[in-house]
Amino acid sequence: MNKSEFMWVVVGTVFGLDRLTKLWAVATDLPYVLHYASELRAYLMITVLLFSTWLFITALRAPRNFLINYFSLSFALSLGAVASHTVEVLVIGAVVDFIQINIASWVIIHTNIADLAIFAATIISIISCGVAMKEHKQYA
Repeated sequence: MNKSEFMWVVVGTVFGLDRLTKLWAVATDLPYVLHYASELRAYLMITVLLFSTWLFITALRAPRNFLINYFSLSFALSLGAVASHTVEVLVIGAVVDFIQINIASWVIIHTNIADLAIFAATIISIISCGVAMKEHKQYA
């Protein structure tokens, strides 16, 4: 798996996990998908969800010894989050920021996967910049 394929796997995984958590926990997307089933954007969302699931399964089968460029990883995380939020705005008209998951008597409130991906991308970018600056000073 090359770097480009890895980036698309990350984008698809972030997008797919964000969609799946909202379909499962909030069930916000499902009524809109059923309501707009005759429109292209609902079919597009379902197609992208299936495609991202396929990419995620492909990533699980990939060898673990390939080199990851962390800037590419942070870009892919951000791109997946932006794609998920864009679809949400097109379908629902707003972005669902917080979701609540009920597992038996437990209630777990957390932010959505897309926002977590943006946060992770920011942290990875900051660490990557620090490492790059340290290496640059070492060879200067």
